[in-house]
Amino acid sequence: MVNIHRVSTGSIVSGETKIAISLRLLAGGSYLDISVLFGISTRHIFRIFHEVVNQWFLDDHFMRIDGIGYCMDDNRMENVAGKFCEESNGVFAGCIGALDGWLVKIKKPSVKRDGVQNPGSYYSSKGFYGVNVQDIVSHDKMILYRNILHHGAEHDSTAFKNGLLGKWLSKNWQSLNDKGFYFIGDSAYALKSFLITPFDNAIHGTSEDNFNFFLSLLRIKVECTFGDIDLRWGIFWRPLSFTLAQNVK
Repeated sequence: MVNIHRVSTGSIVSGETKIAISLRLLAGGSYLDISVLFGISTRHIFRIFHEVVNQWFLDDHFMRIDGIGYCMDDNRMENVAGKFCEESNGVFAGCIGALDGWLVKIKKPSVKRDGVQNPGSYYSSKGFYGVNVQDIVSHDKMILYRNILHHGAEHDSTAFKNGLLGKWLSKNWQSLNDKGFYFIGDSAYALKSFLITPFDNAIHGTSEDNFNFFLSLLRIKVECTFGDIDLRWGIFWRPLSFTLAQNVK
């Protein structure tokens, strides 16, 4: 990571310039404008971008997102649970994260470019091609787990169940249950001992309705996280145009 500035793309380009180019692209800047601004060819603009993303932003030394590791860290879980408990007036005393799915727009995958035999599996119910991103966040919108490998047409519940953390929890749920910890999600997910979801068709003014209110109060953290990411990084304002392999990084 610290040696990224030493990698040349054909001419001397400083690490600071490479990061500036990458941040501008992530923020929604046009590669044509960036090419003129920095005096670098459009071909090298994207080469630099992927280099920085792969060697810096995705480097575990820079920021590691490990859902299973989090579930094995009692101190971190207790801290998050305590904050969620405060925000729900004690209703949710063991909540260690809010789960939800986010559809990120991509260009239609192809057989030639991406090796995808069934592009329709990426076509979401919202009317566009995308990848299903499963995220768990803390009380302060810190991402604790993310999985971005699922097709846009895949249901949230299925996507989470088939993800790395979902599979781990299905075998190790007792470790969280013994400590009184659990995640929360919306009604798109199946109710589990480690995943609390709302009551269906709760009648206004009942205890079930009150329960749903506080669950929604906490679960909105993950929706706000998606909103913050989308608002800050303009690259998500239009379909990602990279290869599918690059999109899911």
